Amino acid sequence: MHSALRRAIERGDLQAVHVAIDHGAEIEEADMHGDPGLPLRIACFKGYASIVEALIKRGASVNAPNCQGPGGPIRMAAKGHHMGIVHLLMMHGAELPADVHLPLNDSSERRRSEEHTSELQSHYSI
Repeated sequence: MHSALRRAIERGDLQAVHVAIDHGAEIEEADMHGDPGLPLRIACFKGYASIVEALIKRGASVNAPNCQGPGGPIRMAAKGHHMGIVHLLMMHGAELPADVHLPLNDSSERRRSEEHTSELQSHYSI
């Protein structure tokens, strides 16, 4: 059975995420392989910027590993094609693993990503 925090993240329900954390949810909940940081990785893969930000503010590690190695959150954001989330993680100190290649090949994608990052910065006062 999934935790209340994981269910809230999967639904994209920011308020329920806060409630779950306030009631003691494990922010660094491990996955089935024992790797910590599953809640943040799920939010990154799904592209939920406000939930990613909330988890980081509550202490989630932006560099937590997954079964592929260090940088699990950034790996999942890249896998989900959420470059704004990748940039958000990097603004919070996440390191891009050497084996992760970002799909920012065309200028329009890069521009949208930069605009999204700028929006996040102004919204969250980063």
